Amino acid sequence: MVGIPGSVHILKLSAKYLPDSENLILIANGMDEWEIGKAKRLVKPRHVISLDEKQVVPHGKVLDMLFDNFPRPFGILDYDCFVFNPACFKQMNSLEDGQMMSTIFYQGSPMLGRTPQTFFLFFNATIIQSLRKKYKVNCGITDFSKRLPGGAVRKLKEIGIDEHHYPEYNKPYFDTLRLIYSLGVAEGYKVNFLDHYHADSMNNADVFHVGGVADPNTTYGWWGVRGSYFWWRALETCEDKELKSRYNERFGNRTSQDVFRNFPEYRERTGQALLDFYETLLV
Repeated sequence: MVGIPGSVHILKLSAKYLPDSENLILIANGMDEWEIGKAKRLVKPRHVISLDEKQVVPHGKVLDMLFDNFPRPFGILDYDCFVFNPACFKQMNSLEDGQMMSTIFYQGSPMLGRTPQTFFLFFNATIIQSLRKKYKVNCGITDFSKRLPGGAVRKLKEIGIDEHHYPEYNKPYFDTLRLIYSLGVAEGYKVNFLDHYHADSMNNADVFHVGGVADPNTTYGWWGVRGSYFWWRALETCEDKELKSRYNERFGNRTSQDVFRNFPEYRERTGQALLDFYETLLV
């Protein structure tokens, strides 16, 4: 898991669902010494890798660091992603020859059929690293205007991807990891799509991703405002008084109800059923 400033109370919620068989490594991305110490006590990761506490490194660069230093297979899980069914991990961790990753979350793709989302992934790190080196690309967000290496451009054309055709709907760019994924598909590598797990039905979910929780005070769009609501509601229910005091001092003294006050349309779009489901995550 990659933790960022203001994430400890949500990290704690998500980590409680991890089975003992999984070795949780926390990447502290921009977290200060106090937050790291608090995370060690509340989240109890097996190891902590601390990046620069003065800035938050873009997610794509964090992935590049991991692939540069972890040659063996490993997985990533967003700190606001809840895995209720522990059996998911066993099947996520089982990659056959020629499979570059496993995923439960994905979206439709006009060029590739579907593309994995980065909320919960397990990698064959050797394959990913070979693609990065062969095509001289990385995991970051990019597009054709950035002058992609010629070899990558030619390989992408083989599967119909060019400056006018990107792998995801309504995204005229390659989001985090999507360029490497597309090149992997062009090379003939496969993805282990775990279709039989429920990732979007609330009360029947094997896995559930909240999303949009990175900025507790955002006013940009439904996704972010709804995520802000969850962030504040999780803080309200947090039993660690010191953590609550620190985060109130740092991020303000809002309540979860304040979040929707200026955005009644976002509350309506969220719906009471989802708000009620959030309460089950906060217990």
